[in-house]
Amino acid sequence: MSTPLSDATKRPDSADAQFRGIREWLSQPVVAAFCGGGVAGAVSRTVVSPLERLKILMQVQSVGRDAYKMSVSQALAKMWREEGWRGFMRGNGTNCIRIVPYSAVQFSSYNFYKRHIFEATPGAELTAITRLVCGGSAGITSVFLTYPLDIVRTRLSIQSASFAELGNRPQQLPGMWSTMATMYRSEGGVPALYRGIIPTVAGVAPYVGLNFMVYESVRNYLTPEGDKNPSAARKLLAGAISGAVAQTCTYPFDVLRRRFQINTMSGMGYKYKSLTDAVRVIVAQEGVKGLYKGIAPNLLKVAPSMASSWLSFELTRDFVASLSPEASIDLDRHHVKSTHRKAPKSDNVYLKLLVKLYRFLARRTDSSFNKVVLRRLFMSKINRPPVSLSRIVANINKEGEKRTVVVVGTITDDNRLLTVPKVTVAALRFTATARARIVAAGGEAITLDQLALRAPTGSNTLILRGPKNSREAVKHFGFGPHKGKKPHVVSKGRKFERARGRRRSRGFKV
Repeated sequence: MSTPLSDATKRPDSADAQFRGIREWLSQPVVAAFCGGGVAGAVSRTVVSPLERLKILMQVQSVGRDAYKMSVSQALAKMWREEGWRGFMRGNGTNCIRIVPYSAVQFSSYNFYKRHIFEATPGAELTAITRLVCGGSAGITSVFLTYPLDIVRTRLSIQSASFAELGNRPQQLPGMWSTMATMYRSEGGVPALYRGIIPTVAGVAPYVGLNFMVYESVRNYLTPEGDKNPSAARKLLAGAISGAVAQTCTYPFDVLRRRFQINTMSGMGYKYKSLTDAVRVIVAQEGVKGLYKGIAPNLLKVAPSMASSWLSFELTRDFVASLSPEASIDLDRHHVKSTHRKAPKSDNVYLKLLVKLYRFLARRTDSSFNKVVLRRLFMSKINRPPVSLSRIVANINKEGEKRTVVVVGTITDDNRLLTVPKVTVAALRFTATARARIVAAGGEAITLDQLALRAPTGSNTLILRGPKNSREAVKHFGFGPHKGKKPHVVSKGRKFERARGRRRSRGFKV
C-alpha cells in the first residue's frame, strides 16, 4: 500500500532548493556544452603548448632569418635553453582564456545549426555536406566572438622569441590586457584587434566543418549504434583522424592568418596589402613550401590535441549533464545483460518504428536514457520481463519525487495492491486491468512514442525493469515424457548441488 510523502519530502528547505536550482542550471545543454568545450580546449592546448608555440614561431619567420630554421627537436631544445619551461608555456594562458568561450560557442552553435536545419525533417540522417556546412558556420560564429584574444596570443607568443630584429630591443613582456590596450591605442582601435580576420575565417570555416564532419563519420563507424559505452580508445582515434585531415587541408590559411596578425609589428618585415597579395608574395619569395611553414610541429601536435579535446569534451559534457536533479534514474540496472543486437528480431511494425525513433534520439541528443531504451528495445521478450503496479508504487514512494515511470516491457496488475496513487507510466504494453486502475487514479498510461515527445532526453524519469526469473515459465522444467504435467522447480540449479559432487544423474531428465 502506498504511503503519503512526508512534509520534508514535499517541501525542501531553501538551501536544498537553491542547490537543486544550481544543478539544474549547470545541466542545461548549453551550459554543459560550454563547460565541456572549455575543459576540452584548455586540456588540448596545454598538452601541446610547446609545439603550438614552435609552429607560430616558424610561421612568422620571414625569408633570410634562420633563428628557428631547424628540426623540431632542435628547435624545442633551443627554446628550452633560452627560455626554459616558461618558454614552452608562453602565450598558453591567453590561449586557454581564449579557447574556453571559443570552444563553448563552437560546440553549442554547431548543435543549434544542426537542429535548425533539420527541424522540418526530424529523424533524417545527417549528410556529410550538412555536417560540413554546420561546422563551418559554427567556426565563423566562434571566431567573431573571440578573435581579439587570438591576435593577442600570437603577439605574446613571438615577443620573447630570439629573432635577430627583436633581440636588439629591450625585452618587454607585457600581459594580455596591456597588449590589447596598446594595440587599441596605437594601431587603429577596434579594427586593429580584428586584423587578419578574413584569412582566419577562410581557414577556420573549412577546418571546423571538416573536423566535425570527419569526427562524427569516423566515430559512427568505429562505435556502431547500440553500443552503450564507446571506448575511450575509439574516441581518441576518431579525434586524431579528424584533426589530422582538417589541419592538413586548411593549413595555408593558418599561415596567412599568423602573417596578417603581425603585419604591422615592427622588425618582422611583413607588409602585405591584401590576401591575394600575401599569397603572391609568399609563393614568389618562399615557394609553395612557404604556405606550409611549421606544418611539421603542427602535424605532431594535432593528433594528441584533437584526440584529447574530443575525449575530454564528451566526458565533461556527460558529467555536467548528469548533475541534473531531473535526469533519468535506472534503479534496476544491476546485472543487466549487455546485448550485441543492432535491431530487434521481432517483425512487429510498431516495435521497429520505436527503434527508429529512439535510434534517432540517441544520435541527436546523446542522452544515456535514450541509449538504454534503445538497447532494451533490441532485447528478446524474455529479457524484457513485466513489471507489476506494486513494484512501481514501491519505487516511486522510495524516490519521494513524482517522476514518469518508464518500463520497456509490459505493465501488469497486482490485486494485492489496494490503492494505486496518481502516477504517469510509459511502457510498451499495459494489461487491461493495469491501465484501468492507473487511469481511475488520475494517472496516465502513455506509450513510449508519447514519452519521446514529452521528454526527448529522458528528464524526470524513472526506468524500471522486472525480475527476469519471476515468470511462470521459469518456475517449471517443462513437460515430462509422455505426460501433460509441468513439474515445478523445487531444487536449486546443478551448480549449487552439495550431495556427492555434481553428478550427471542429479536433476530432472527427459
